[in-house]
Amino acid sequence: MINPFSGLFALWSVQVEPLFSEEEVYALAASNGLAAEKLAAMDLSALMAIDRPGIVWIREHNGRLKTHLLAAINDQHMSLVGPSGERSESLEWFSNHWSGAFLYLWHLPSEIATLRLGDRDSLALDWLQTKLQQLENGYQRLITGGHYNQAIREQVLLFQSQQGITADGVVGRQTIMKLNQLTDQLTPRLIGGEIAGGAN
Repeated sequence: MINPFSGLFALWSVQVEPLFSEEEVYALAASNGLAAEKLAAMDLSALMAIDRPGIVWIREHNGRLKTHLLAAINDQHMSLVGPSGERSESLEWFSNHWSGAFLYLWHLPSEIATLRLGDRDSLALDWLQTKLQQLENGYQRLITGGHYNQAIREQVLLFQSQQGITADGVVGRQTIMKLNQLTDQLTPRLIGGEIAGGAN
């Protein structure tokens, strides 16, 4: 019997006992340097933009919602892991049975929470410029005295527009997640993973 919540943590190389409440998920995420977030009323395109494995609530034949780990999406199929094991379903089937709720984990860097124009945070700016430098050969680090100035904001705006993120110049959750995803090969991805039963 597979527990979807502990299966999600296993993808992040965190071994935990079976979990049965969202409160346990949030607490365990925080104690392992991760953040958990639950979104509601999502559609498939928003889910794919996040590109993280996560917990979904699927409407069963009896009308009740059951939790499953959405482990991978590949072409027109997805891999769901639930109490009865792993199975492959079509995107169409998923769209018709998914409640629209999604809970996922992401790596929350200790160096940065958010950055806005005018903020002063040397540690966060160092983290940001290091990530941008890893993504772009020839990236020139700017010396700003620890201030998030217009020049760095312009670099962030360019990155956000290239990645399809709301281009507001604010280094928040979406931007941090995308920077981590592109620079850390250990970050679990949803799209392109292996599908149960070999469906591609």
